Amino acid sequence: MKHKLPLMLCTAIALLSACPESAYASEKTETSFFGKISNFFSGIFSSSKETSKSEAVKADIKQESSVTTSKDSSTEDMQIAARFPDKTVISVQDVNKLTNAAPDSLQNQYPQAKIYQLMLMQLVTSKLLNDAAVQEGIDKSDDYIKKSQDAHNVVKTQLVLTQEIDKILTDAVLKEQYDDFIKVMPKEDEYQIQHILLSDESKANEILNSLKKFKGEILKREFADAVQKHSADAQSKKNNGIVGWLPKQKLNNDAFNEVASGELVGKVVKVFNEGYSVIFIKGKRPAQPPTFEQAKAELKQVILPQYALQVIEKLRKDMGVTLTGLDKQHMELPALPPMPKLGADPKNLPEMPKPKDFSAVNEKDLDNTMVVAEMKDGSKITLQEVRDSIADLPDSLKAAPFHEQFTPALLKLADMKILDKIAKDRKIIDSPEFKERFEKAKKTVLSKLYMDKKLENRITQKMIKETYDSISDLFSKDEMAICLRHVMVKSKDKAQDLLNKILKGGGVKKFEEYIASESIDEQSKKNNGKIGCIPQKDLKPEIAEILFKKPQGTFVEEPIQMAEEGYSIVRVEEKKKIQPPTIEQLKPQLFKLAAKKESEKILRQVVKESKVEMFDSKGNKIDINGLLNPKNAEGESN
Repeated sequence: MKHKLPLMLCTAIALLSACPESAYASEKTETSFFGKISNFFSGIFSSSKETSKSEAVKADIKQESSVTTSKDSSTEDMQIAARFPDKTVISVQDVNKLTNAAPDSLQNQYPQAKIYQLMLMQLVTSKLLNDAAVQEGIDKSDDYIKKSQDAHNVVKTQLVLTQEIDKILTDAVLKEQYDDFIKVMPKEDEYQIQHILLSDESKANEILNSLKKFKGEILKREFADAVQKHSADAQSKKNNGIVGWLPKQKLNNDAFNEVASGELVGKVVKVFNEGYSVIFIKGKRPAQPPTFEQAKAELKQVILPQYALQVIEKLRKDMGVTLTGLDKQHMELPALPPMPKLGADPKNLPEMPKPKDFSAVNEKDLDNTMVVAEMKDGSKITLQEVRDSIADLPDSLKAAPFHEQFTPALLKLADMKILDKIAKDRKIIDSPEFKERFEKAKKTVLSKLYMDKKLENRITQKMIKETYDSISDLFSKDEMAICLRHVMVKSKDKAQDLLNKILKGGGVKKFEEYIASESIDEQSKKNNGKIGCIPQKDLKPEIAEILFKKPQGTFVEEPIQMAEEGYSIVRVEEKKKIQPPTIEQLKPQLFKLAAKKESEKILRQVVKESKVEMFDSKGNKIDINGLLNPKNAEGESN
């Protein structure tokens, strides 16, 4: 059973994902506008250094840091979506432009009116936070200048990569990947959900119990009536509580098991911090695969990193990059493995190349002026530059020894130099696309720095504990795991022959000999045959039944096909109850969740104090209080 994990940092993926373009990435379970808007501030730019931090770039960064908006006096023929007290406005055209750039998954998920409000709120909060940051002088800070310089470089190199990828990632290639994915797409059911959202659990249970006495058409009518009387979800209420079709795996709740179309879910379902839902299954059907046109944009994003790797590999060769290792010997450029098909079994993914081992090198003997990379145009990288780039990494990424970080850091620096040179040759920074993206990037940097400042020292231990309690329902309850060791061989007959010798007196000693001499699972062989502790739900039912019947410390009397590569002689080492993660184990994630919730409060406060006016696409004034406090607008308390 091979566990193939990448062992090298991927420059191309880092570059493609380092600069957030929008705020509409969100989970379908979220109902809060600010839960989605706050994603806008979650992007962190790459820590890569500028290859040349010119004064011109610094001046460009300082030139403008607030949202570009129009003054009322110049918008007589413009349909206004938002008007600020300083007389600047956001137009409906601005909102529509952002909406048109949103992925199909968002457009299919919500009614057009809600998407319009979401995009408008994103533009409004972006301006307000940028203005607030400027008022506090954050746009003059060294931190802002540095992060904007990083963003400048990232946007520039992203555009080069995109141009190169577009040459090979044609519609024909995407269609081939789409066809492969459809063949292996899981055959899941999806449910059409109708719900009543309440802030009080006892009230939700009361409504659920009152509805349980009805069936059929009467239940449908009574449920629709209860939606209008009680639901705090203002958006779905307009559609009788219907929130659309959701795949079964997205529901992730045992309460939905075996519930048929036209039936109530038997218990109230907690919707994170939003409240408690009474749910009716309005419809059930096999999951509908998206069409190629619907999937094309998101499909491209999924496979983009792998094509970026191909581009990077080609550019390294074209630029004649030569590398020198810490041992002062020539180091070959890593050859990337062939690209896997979309939807391929993770167990069968090709391995990433392993970096050369420099653990034996005495780092104290190294000269920091040593050239560790050269290109045919004369560009060079010194060991000191590699050290500086690692020093700029976040603390969480600097824990590994220098000799392990050297190769990926060196490759990243080389790639940045290559992309920077191409960008200069093509005059990328003079293009309208670069200027537009860089403006967005600066606004994101400024908004994030403002939010970071407001959140500083605001997240308490009590908040982290409350966040932990709020997600505790998601942890496995009374779930078992089984810890195993095995010998894997290619044929069932050979496995049976080895097993017979073990059972006839060879015992554990013979078993461990076979692990070392016969097993084809290189990963577990290094750990005396251990394949870890596997949750019962992750095993095939027929295999789980065999394994869990065996006492601890015994062999299974028949070979088992644990993976496609072969058949295993399995020894059950331990059976144990899965313990939920502790607060300490989840502390980084809990901190982020708590910070996100506090960010929503800050955003609400900023909008509330701004006295901005907002209008729908038909010119009707939007109830901002209803957007900020959807539950209060419907008579429910937060």
